[in-house]
Amino acid sequence: AACGPPSVSLYNLRLNERTPLERVTSDLERIDLEQLVRWRALAHRTMAELGYEQVRWHTFVRADRQRSSFDRAPCVDGFAAGRQLGIGVSAVSHLGYTIYRNHDGFDAYLERIEAGESPTEEVFALDGEEDRRTLFVARTLGDGRPLERAAYAEAFARTPEQDFPDVLERLRAAGLVEDDGDALCLSEDGKLVYDLVTLAF
Repeated sequence: AACGPPSVSLYNLRLNERTPLERVTSDLERIDLEQLVRWRALAHRTMAELGYEQVRWHTFVRADRQRSSFDRAPCVDGFAAGRQLGIGVSAVSHLGYTIYRNHDGFDAYLERIEAGESPTEEVFALDGEEDRRTLFVARTLGDGRPLERAAYAEAFARTPEQDFPDVLERLRAAGLVEDDGDALCLSEDGKLVYDLVTLAF
């Protein structure tokens, strides 16, 4: 903070299977949920004390900087159709209602590019409206933004309560969501487990 970086990203390490780091990390070094929640609370509190505000779940921006310049560009439209092109090894693209993942091996990726071939290795079609509704939640609550009822109704002609009654009831009972009538937002406690809340949908 003393060096004055305009933004800081703090997030838990993801250990992917069959990677060198995964093989050398002991069970004692792997963070469990209780430790993770405490760590996230500490990070949030510390960054606030240092003059940073949280703009996404793991991104903090100096309060004297313009917040909008650090927001992620929207990668879906209001109907959950994607408009995100991923370039590089393992990159993910979301175009229309289809998700593409590039090859995760550097050599294979490079060979395909140099041969003029597509580097895409996996394709996931969001065939049903259920997939699109879940993606809508992931791109709002899951990305640190409110889930606005009007936008949801415009996209699906339904309310979140009609589509996710049990999930929303559990989240409310646990104090993880707040509702002002127009939108659903994660509570301060909900923000600490944002990824688990998103998975609940």
